This record gives sequence, structure tokens and C-alpha cells, in this order.
Amino acid sequence: MVLKQYLKEKNISIRQMSIMTNIPYTTLNDIVNNRVFMEDCQYKTLKKIADFVNLSIDDLVYQKEDFQTFRNKLHHRIKVSDELDLLVEVLEHKEIDYYYFHDDLLKAFYMLSLADYISRKNNLPLCIDYSELRRKKLKEPYYVGDMVEWRDDKNCIEEFLAHNIYEGDLYDAV
Repeated sequence: MVLKQYLKEKNISIRQMSIMTNIPYTTLNDIVNNRVFMEDCQYKTLKKIADFVNLSIDDLVYQKEDFQTFRNKLHHRIKVSDELDLLVEVLEHKEIDYYYFHDDLLKAFYMLSLADYISRKNNLPLCIDYSELRRKKLKEPYYVGDMVEWRDDKNCIEEFLAHNIYEGDLYDAV
């Protein structure tokens, strides 16, 4: 989700945010409407926005990496750590929210699917923070990798299919 969507969801106008953060309206309006990129903002402006949306500046200034790199890093994390430790880390660091805030839906749904899969596999309840997000999915199917058999529902993990992601193997990190 981008800043404009965040304000809409919280029912806050740009003018209200301007007053609450002490950022000039014209500056904030340009940022919210993507006429100025966050990367080009002064530190003090970024700090005010980050505090307002409860993110770090690093999280606010999002550098999007390609999905395959993201997936490889995540699968490596799965390989080297205990699943439950990874689940706790993902939820405590609000990694799902991070990707959703930045409108990187594929990664947000992938992380949520992973969290739900690990929860089911270990007979744990689902995190209630994501009930609304669980009702959403990608508009178009996303096939992970090039394995033809994954394009068949029966070879895919159901938590990923719920979000229109065809994933079959979480333990294939090199």
C-alpha cells in the first residue's frame, strides 16, 4: 500500500497529516501524489512521515528487489532456521505489512501464505492480524519457477493457491 492508500484506509486527509506532522501541505501533497519520490526527500521530512506511519525510514524508502531474489533469500532463511523461529520473526517484524504497505502484493501474499502454511503444519492458530488480507488474492496466477507440474493444483501448497500463487516447494534453497 502506498502513502495515499494508507491515508485513505485511516480516513486521514493530506491536510490533516500535514497539520499532524508539521510538513507543509504542498510538500506532502507532492509526496502523496507521487510527484516527488521519497528517495528525494530531506531526512527530516522522511523522519516525520516514517513516525506518522510507524515505520523506519529504511522501510519507508522501499527498494524493490525482483521476486526470484526475494524468494531465494526467503528459502535460504527457511533452510537455515527453525520454521517456528522464522514464523515468529516474520510476524514480529511485520514483514507481511511491510510488503503490503509498499504495494508489493506478490511478496505480501507470499509471506502470508508462508506464515499460514507453517502455522497449519505445526498445528498453530493463524495470526488474526491478517484476516482481511486472507480474503484477497492476485488478479492473475503467479507460477513460481518453471516447473510444469506446479501448474497443477494438486502439486501446490494450498495456502499459496488461496492467493493465486502456484508454489510447490519451500525447501529448495541452494
